Amino acid sequence: MRPMRPVVGLAPALALALAASTASAQNEGFAINRYEPTPLANDWLRVERPTGLPHLGFGAVVTGDYAHRPFVLVRRSADGSSTRIHDVVSDQLFATPGVAFGLFDRLTLHAAVPVVVYQDGKGLAENTSVNKPASTVLGDIRLGGRFRIVGNTEATERRAPDFLSLGIGTYVWLPTGDQSSWASDGAVRAQPTVMLEVAPSRHFYITGNLGFQLRPVRAAKDSATGSEGFLAIAGGVKVADDKLRIGAEVTAGTGLRDSTLFKMTSSPIEGLVSGTYQIGSGFYASLGGGAGLSYAAGTPAARVLLRVGWVSPWPEPKKAPPPPVVDNDFDKDGIDNPHDACPHDKGPHSNDPDSNGCPDKDKDGIADKIDACPNEPGPDTSDAKTRGCPPPPPPADKDKDGILDKDDACPDVPGQFSDDPKKHGCPPDKDNDGVLDSDDACPDDPGPKTTDPKTNGCPVKTKFAEVKGSSIVILDKVNFANDSDKIIGNKSFQVLDSVFEILDKTPSVKKVLIEGHTDDKGKVDHNKDLSKRRAEAVKAYLVKKGIDAGRLDTAGFGPDKPIAENKTEAGRAKNRRVEFVIGGP
Repeated sequence: MRPMRPVVGLAPALALALAASTASAQNEGFAINRYEPTPLANDWLRVERPTGLPHLGFGAVVTGDYAHRPFVLVRRSADGSSTRIHDVVSDQLFATPGVAFGLFDRLTLHAAVPVVVYQDGKGLAENTSVNKPASTVLGDIRLGGRFRIVGNTEATERRAPDFLSLGIGTYVWLPTGDQSSWASDGAVRAQPTVMLEVAPSRHFYITGNLGFQLRPVRAAKDSATGSEGFLAIAGGVKVADDKLRIGAEVTAGTGLRDSTLFKMTSSPIEGLVSGTYQIGSGFYASLGGGAGLSYAAGTPAARVLLRVGWVSPWPEPKKAPPPPVVDNDFDKDGIDNPHDACPHDKGPHSNDPDSNGCPDKDKDGIADKIDACPNEPGPDTSDAKTRGCPPPPPPADKDKDGILDKDDACPDVPGQFSDDPKKHGCPPDKDNDGVLDSDDACPDDPGPKTTDPKTNGCPVKTKFAEVKGSSIVILDKVNFANDSDKIIGNKSFQVLDSVFEILDKTPSVKKVLIEGHTDDKGKVDHNKDLSKRRAEAVKAYLVKKGIDAGRLDTAGFGPDKPIAENKTEAGRAKNRRVEFVIGGP
């Protein structure tokens, strides 16, 4: 046979022989419907929200609940499959009108009258008291109350819902229904509940109910009722300008006796999806559907819900009353006397309490009594001697280069900023030779001033040396005796004389670093000392020729800065050299 889906209402594992069981004597009717419509139209369909009605608020709601196969018997096979063998109740349609009333913004009282509008099924043939259920019967009238402990779940235009809301409530059922038609336990039932809601934003809600139902023990076949615990959780979002709430709800419970605790036949589990739309202020309509997820009686294969209702909206928070109008303004300047420093003389408003409302002849916002220049408008200052006075004229800058004349080395010609006071405010001179770039025929290489525009600022050229950028390049070598700082060879002195000529004719070159270099033969420390002494020997020669010693610095680098490989004699010869760097170290 085709296996039964796990969403059927009841699955007491009946063997085929159970049909003739003597347990039929214990069969008695009870309220099988596990769905209890919430009392307010803005609740979830199954899960109650902690906030009720405002003081003297009113609510009315009608809920339609259709359940398909809420109570069936199945046969369990050895392989674990299930086959539906009997529909005790195949279809059940409830209509439940309800009303609610709010007190003190905390307490909400409510009542509901469930009516089984239509019902069908085979009943329990073994027991005539619960045989085929009647089509239309009254259910157990439900009374209840809800108390808001903290928080408010209902948003208004000027108030978002509280992040956390907590409430408690209870239902009490009176035995007014037809027990033989599965609409009543035939005794009083009660269900205390704790309600919690978390709202991370005004668009997102998570609500939970935790409680238990006190009810008498009833039995039908292998299904037994009694006191039950349950947990219900709902979550959803508000869209369409907060008019539509879409969400899902899951309810799970179990009997609390040893014989029913966590048993599939007495542990109802049901899921719902729903949408609630706020049609107008306080008027709501909801549609939902779902299915059972266990075998307990009253857990249907499918359920459809429709609800419409109205609840009194929560009022907007009261606005703070406007401050009383003070009509004690003697000088009629719009500033009341207690805050007017000159209550008998009309004046403008001021942030200074000592001058607020006092006359201000020059209209500069500073009262005459504290204005150092009451007839001339001026800015407010912290100096009582200049407060309200016109500011002094700005410092002179004739060439408009942003450098004041008092600091400008070239006040009549626009220039640029410089750390050198002698160049600050002067036009650029990249090579620092004293010839402005605009007049310098060689702006990148320092040279003396000349009257010839073609050579003005160009480097001095000699037979054995010339200026290139930031170096005086020698065109031949300066030779020294082996392992000595003694200068040798006529050509060496001709080279140094050429360097002297350049320095002598280019006074704009203020500093030159004489560098000594060696090859890599010998010890490094010895070579560095030797290269330093050779640089000093060159300096001594140039100073003796007439160059100011303050213009010359020396350094010995030994073999640290080779310009050729030291593997050959030709390479080592190139590395033994003297270099002249303009600008110094």
